[in-house]
Amino acid sequence: MDAVEAQDHHKLKDLYEEHGPSKDAGELYIRVLYHACAKSRRSTIIFLVRQYYEIFDEIQQIAMRQCFFYGKYKMRDKGDRKWYDECVLPLVRSVNQ
Repeated sequence: MDAVEAQDHHKLKDLYEEHGPSKDAGELYIRVLYHACAKSRRSTIIFLVRQYYEIFDEIQQIAMRQCFFYGKYKMRDKGDRKWYDECVLPLVRSVNQ
């Protein structure tokens, strides 16, 4: 999770490319997302939303969609939760609608 702490998006992208479109990549993605939410790493969360659309196919996106809603509650600061609710969740809610 050092890449999340440092907000090293290149390292995170390499990590996902290494795993390819597998179940492991999905599980890794969710763990990294939750960690980024817990640490309120906004730029990493935005990066992860972009990766969500680039890495995963439509079926995987549907299966993983709920992780974003839980991620909001991993955030400690109310201001960060408000930002997440206004800026991140609308991007995910629009999937397949």
